[in-house]
Amino acid sequence: MAGLLSITGKVLLIHVVCLIQSLTAEELICDPTKIVFKGFNVDQYLGVWHEIYHYPPKHQERYLCFIDDYKKSPSGDINITSTVYDKTEKKRVTLTGTVHVSLNILELIFDNHREWSTQYFLLGTDYTGYSIIAGCPDIESKKPNAYVLFRSQNPSESVKKAADETLKTYNLSLNDFHKEC
Repeated sequence: MAGLLSITGKVLLIHVVCLIQSLTAEELICDPTKIVFKGFNVDQYLGVWHEIYHYPPKHQERYLCFIDDYKKSPSGDINITSTVYDKTEKKRVTLTGTVHVSLNILELIFDNHREWSTQYFLLGTDYTGYSIIAGCPDIESKKPNAYVLFRSQNPSESVKKAADETLKTYNLSLNDFHKEC
């Protein structure tokens, strides 16, 4: 019996340590002053990004597989066209908007779907393979929306490994995320 309690105690300790690490990671992502990525270059970021992994927010239980296309207009504005699969309607939905960039903060404003408008912090990118963004619309609850995006729908193992290395900076791993596409 003592051996069983010992194993149970160890399992409980592991769960507590994992919970503390998870909360610490969430707090880190929600605090833009703790983001280590610096020197964002919006021109290198332009183009298509496929959302493959996410730290699932409730409002996305219905929506899957975002594809974001960032373009610069002749006037210099950054525009975004996002398509997402709506599981309820069983079709792709298109969102259009603008992106305001300040340091490593992307403020997405979707004119036709205001509920999707929010600020995202760029946690890291190599510009050619992966990008990791996070936002915390409800700062008080410290529940981030975090996404790992790739230039390709089927990223190579080396690109996924590079993204995973960046996530480790924030005490996260691709294993912490839900693969949606």
